[in-house]
Amino acid sequence: MHKANVLKALTGVFLEAALEVSKDDAGKLDRDERIVDACAMQLVLNPWQFDVIVTTNLFGDILSDLVAGLVGGLGAAPGANIGAKAAISETVHGSAPDIAGKGIANPVALRLASRLMLDHVGQDELPRRLRGAIDGVLNQDKVRTGDLGGARPSGISPARWCGGLKAAGDRERVCGPVRDGLSRFRRPRCALARDERLKRDRREEAA
Repeated sequence: MHKANVLKALTGVFLEAALEVSKDDAGKLDRDERIVDACAMQLVLNPWQFDVIVTTNLFGDILSDLVAGLVGGLGAAPGANIGAKAAISETVHGSAPDIAGKGIANPVALRLASRLMLDHVGQDELPRRLRGAIDGVLNQDKVRTGDLGGARPSGISPARWCGGLKAAGDRERVCGPVRDGLSRFRRPRCALARDERLKRDRREEAA
């Protein structure tokens, strides 16, 4: 996905590199190239035609938010950054400091991000059960936050969600193993420092 028809020096180099690298997979993968603005329209009309989109960071950031809107918003969109030696799963919306502490955040994205990490570390059964549980809570129990049309956004808490994962078994069968499976991944210092700043700012505002 590129804009080489206009940004010839910038994304033109990206397109040339992508075409060169893809030669190694000739006959193994179906390759197509599209202009990013046309792609945005096609993603809305028929997102199922796409499998993997290779693009620049700028266009990827824009398109990922567009696609998130197709599935309910940023609160339902997980993300994963996977490299050769490290991987990070996270929510697409980031820390969302504007709604921190209000009890209205959608927990779906964070749980789906956990599922991506479980997939990456080689788990098989847990990701399937977690996804099934989330589907059951949303579509069978109709437990939804305000951004997904829920009537009581402030009533949806992580604890209630974990208790509601009955579609995949009892609470310990799902949340316990997921917690244990991810326990070795520690929060980075920058995230801890950010949380401390948010707490300090809230205390100052309250004073």
